[in-house]
Amino acid sequence: MNVFEAIKNRRSIRKYQKKDVSDEILQKILDAGNWAPSAANRQPWEFVIVRNVKTKNRLQEIVDENAAISAIWEPRFATYLDRYGRFVKTAPVVVIVLADPLKTGPHVFGEETYMLSVGAAIQNILLAAHAMGLGTAWISMYDEFKVKELIKAPKGYKVVGVIPIGYPAEKRETSRIKLDEKIHFEKF
Repeated sequence: MNVFEAIKNRRSIRKYQKKDVSDEILQKILDAGNWAPSAANRQPWEFVIVRNVKTKNRLQEIVDENAAISAIWEPRFATYLDRYGRFVKTAPVVVIVLADPLKTGPHVFGEETYMLSVGAAIQNILLAAHAMGLGTAWISMYDEFKVKELIKAPKGYKVVGVIPIGYPAEKRETSRIKLDEKIHFEKF
């Protein structure tokens, strides 16, 4: 699969087959993440691999709790779990991606770049997994402190994403706003 096919055809997958993801395949996917560009080549990402059923179940509880709390302020989240199910615990493997704020690259106005770099690493992971026939979803709906406590993350690190990975048990379609509605020349 070429890179353009991977970009255009990757979707967030929330239903997985009961088929394990081998360590060899997972290593290739994480290697793609590790090759992401980063400001000043600081490579501020860390990956925590979760296969343990109890840990995945607790991660699911953390996502569920956050969805319920979010629904109080944002009505569209009220049906989140009904629409998407509890898919974190059903994935064969979950990768938690963390960022080290101390590895931020320089920016002319002091803006921290580490989150942008880690976002690039996550995108590489999502695309590499898709190119290898796997499905993923980038989850950001969780209580960061509970996730950090669960995986015993070092103080100061930020959880940027929880990524379930598995062989898809669904095919999803999506649409995009036309590109010409997003392009501006010279000025917005």
